Amino acid sequence: MKIGVVLPTYNDGKSWYKMLTRFSESLVHIAQVDNLKFLVNYQNVDPTSYDDIIMSTLEDFIYAMNPTWELEYRVSDTYPKPISMVKIRNDCMMLDPDCDLYLFVDDDMKFNSGAGSCYNEIIKFFEDDPDLGMVMSAGYL
Repeated sequence: MKIGVVLPTYNDGKSWYKMLTRFSESLVHIAQVDNLKFLVNYQNVDPTSYDDIIMSTLEDFIYAMNPTWELEYRVSDTYPKPISMVKIRNDCMMLDPDCDLYLFVDDDMKFNSGAGSCYNEIIKFFEDDPDLGMVMSAGYL
């Protein structure tokens, strides 16, 4: 199964890079989960920042963790207010609408030890039960 990791991210020009780095460093805890495709909708409020350098940081972590992982992203302008997280996440999913499952995460979260085995167990639930539509799990599992 190909799993799209839906990651909306917003560069607020403050603590964003630190948050994304913390997220990236925690990927080691899900490295045993194969076939992840990170679908990043990156909103940048600072047009003078270096989008390619920022996104290559995330890309470096992704490709170092698991050779089956991929990354696809788009750089978006700021969404009009009120901001619809449903629309932002949908825009992420549309980067690859052919994924079998989608995992919703946020750029301010981190994966903890043991998360990979829990995600593999959840994926197996979907493989074993074609009628299963959604599983909700806390970020710390």
